[in-house]
Parts: sequence; structure tokens; C-alpha cells
Amino acid sequence: MPAPAVTIHSASEVARPVASYEALLDVLRRRMAELDLTFDRLDDVAGLTLGHSSKILSPNPTKRLGPMSCWALLGALGLRLVVEEDLAQLARVKSRLVNFNPRNGPHSVWRRRVLSSGSQTTDADLIES
Repeated sequence: MPAPAVTIHSASEVARPVASYEALLDVLRRRMAELDLTFDRLDDVAGLTLGHSSKILSPNPTKRLGPMSCWALLGALGLRLVVEEDLAQLARVKSRLVNFNPRNGPHSVWRRRVLSSGSQTTDADLIES
């Protein structure tokens, strides 16, 4: 029996602002419903232990998204994260950032390295010598 057809949605239909952990879970739950997936099928596609996604995405979760499960679920649901600047939030906190001097403090070498490289950071970049 052939697998049921999956409806592909445009980015504008799927894109939703996520401002909290609960909002992220809601996006994952909605996407799962849009794709008409069961938890067992989602676990299989994501490479998770059977029952793991239901513990994360149930109405009363017993587990939380971790560094592996988050990316596995996003990938299995055909989603990716895009970080964008929130100008309204920046305006709210900007007055607290003004006196910050990145040249002082324990992370100054790391900050200069990251800002000058223009590339993505790795775990090794986070460890200062």
C-alpha cells in the first residue's frame, strides 16, 4: 500500500513567531497535525526512541526538548529555525546594554574572536585558553 500523500505548505503558511518554549512546542504540535503524523511515526522518522516525542509534545509533557531531540524533531517535521532581530525587544533592553564594554570581562577574547570571524561558532570556540 503506498504511503499517503503529504501536503507541502509554503513558508508563509508554516512560519510563526516563537517567543517561548511553549510556543515552540505548539508549533511542533501543529506541524505534526498538519502532516497527519502519529507519535510513533514521528519517532521513527526523527530517529528517536519509540514514545519519546509523545513525552515531549503531549499536553502535559514529562520530558523537555534537548539538544538532540529538538533538531531531530524539527528535521522530521520539515522545519528549521531562523533567528531574526526583534527591534521591539531590543528597544526594551537597549538602555541596559549601553554601559557594557565587551573589552572587559572574562569573555572579551571570545567575543572579539567571534565577531571578527563572521562565521558560525562551535563548542571549541566557546572554550577560552
